[in-house]
Amino acid sequence: MSVRLSEDSVVASWDTGLQLPLLKTSDAPSLLSQDINLQKILESNDPMLAIQAIDRRDLYLAIKRDGLEESMEVLPHLSKEQFVAIIDYEGWHNDRLSVSSIISWLTAYKQLGLDQQFRRFQELDEEYQVAILNPYIDIADEDEYEKLSQDVQDQYSMLPCNTLWYRIKSDDARLCECVESLIQGGLGEDLAYTYSLLSHAARMPPHEQEELMRQFRNARIEEDGFALYEDSRSIFLPFDGRPVIRRWAKDGAISSHDEMISSLRLRPNSEGVLLDDVIKYVSTSGQYDDVAIENLQRSFGVLCNQVAGACNVTPGDLSELKVLLGHVRSIVSLGVELLAGRDLALASSVLISETPKVIFKMALSQVDCLRDKVLDVIKERNIAGYQEISNAWRGRKFGKTQWALDKHLIDTFDFETCESIKGMFNRFPAVLDTNDQARDAKRVRFKIVESVADLVSLDQMVNLLRDIVPIKSRLESSMSVSENN
Repeated sequence: MSVRLSEDSVVASWDTGLQLPLLKTSDAPSLLSQDINLQKILESNDPMLAIQAIDRRDLYLAIKRDGLEESMEVLPHLSKEQFVAIIDYEGWHNDRLSVSSIISWLTAYKQLGLDQQFRRFQELDEEYQVAILNPYIDIADEDEYEKLSQDVQDQYSMLPCNTLWYRIKSDDARLCECVESLIQGGLGEDLAYTYSLLSHAARMPPHEQEELMRQFRNARIEEDGFALYEDSRSIFLPFDGRPVIRRWAKDGAISSHDEMISSLRLRPNSEGVLLDDVIKYVSTSGQYDDVAIENLQRSFGVLCNQVAGACNVTPGDLSELKVLLGHVRSIVSLGVELLAGRDLALASSVLISETPKVIFKMALSQVDCLRDKVLDVIKERNIAGYQEISNAWRGRKFGKTQWALDKHLIDTFDFETCESIKGMFNRFPAVLDTNDQARDAKRVRFKIVESVADLVSLDQMVNLLRDIVPIKSRLESSMSVSENN
């Protein structure tokens, strides 16, 4: 059982595509987010109007960037919609309500006063309020209270009506303190509502409101551009990139992956991320108006939101979002360079005309051609587990594919080759980082494929696979020589 749990955990981790040992991670393109100076906004003539005019997701990211403690002056100015959006982003983990995360924000409002804390709490959907309190509230009337032992009675507090008692069921002192302050704030602000809320929270079946709230929350974050997992998987499904390649091929003759690789070998061996220079060119060349730049920013946002959904990265996980956006940046940069080389004017036309999503899928389609070649080699060499590997890959189950590769290739290829193949089959294809100065025999590091040079390196590695003598055969041969001697 423990082995199975371990396998499931590793597969789930690999499936996100964010767990490779990377030598470095890069920042996302500047067009992916707005630079919001909250302190400057607070110094404006009408900070409430200015803050409430900010997109709710951009405001949330700005507060997270600066830190909650540093953003206390911003909190009173949030609109109801902005506050609810923060709880939608912050209050869920792995599709389950995370009360501890919500408590952090409610505790921040407590510093502004119990009245502000309770009013913000009331701005949440009633289902949210009940779902937050449901696991932690018990209510007892006079008859129920009298039947309790003295030790248990001591855990209860009497409500002002003198006929009902409540207790908070948690060993978390921080959570108990916050729930207690919500109750006291509610009793001071709206007595009847607080009584009704506590009664519902105590009597409601566990998780019923949470399930309902999940549906409301998912609908709202979809409005903000976030794609849910099932809807976002299509971004990584097979894609025919040939029509896109032909639209931008100078002679229009390139019609296959092999023809493209042949043409790439003739290009100068340039490395690095092209996309940053292209975005700078789009922004400063004067060839594109504000509408075109805004549309490009929006299309980048749509792509990154969809990729985040496929990787199960939540809107509130800024560390994983940063890694993911850097990976998207690398793949789009590869796609732009495949179509336009290092010609910034042509590359900017590609980026504006095709949209980042199409370029992203086209770039992955070229790596898919190499992945299919690896599967052909595994089949030709009669490597055990070919069917398992193939089925996992055809179903685009990235974690299971890497698990199967890790399990079945070890008797054929050396450690570095096995890891290189796994890196290629990562959700975001990666190549061995030859600039890693700290390499050792037991650990290799990668970088996400981001340039033509990286793609050519992958192609060269694939071409060498057929000539590698299996590890098992080498061991048997070595043992045979030793016995003869």
